[in-house]
Amino acid sequence: MADGERSSVLDRSTGDLIRRLIDDANGLVELQIRLAKLEAKENLLAALGGAKTLGIAAGLAVLALIGLVVFVIDGLAGLMRLILRGRAGVLGDDWLWALIFLIVTGGLAAFFGLRGIKQLKINPLQRTRETLQEDIEWLRQPMKRDGR
Repeated sequence: MADGERSSVLDRSTGDLIRRLIDDANGLVELQIRLAKLEAKENLLAALGGAKTLGIAAGLAVLALIGLVVFVIDGLAGLMRLILRGRAGVLGDDWLWALIFLIVTGGLAAFFGLRGIKQLKINPLQRTRETLQEDIEWLRQPMKRDGR
């Protein structure tokens, strides 16, 4: 601290010094809030970039899965035609194997979906609610004479 600043601090009243201290603390809090907002914005933009890339990957994976399903259905129908050598009848038709594939995969999807829903436990802000409840209970307790 320079001599000029020291003398100006010594010349001020206690009230002025306390007011300056409070203003500086408020300014510091505002700067911290601004920094937190900037960091949150940067993190969000970075996450959005990754989410876009993952969305593209998921879309391409769905297309690949569709191709795999078509391959499996045609393969099963062709296998039946080979095994039964012309006597396959309806077992050699692609639509039958598509229907069988749909029923099996749809049933499995329903089974795992229902199982996942039962296991899913969403409890948003549980810790925050608990600490707020503790704070409310603490505030409701009457203070004793000695301040405890």
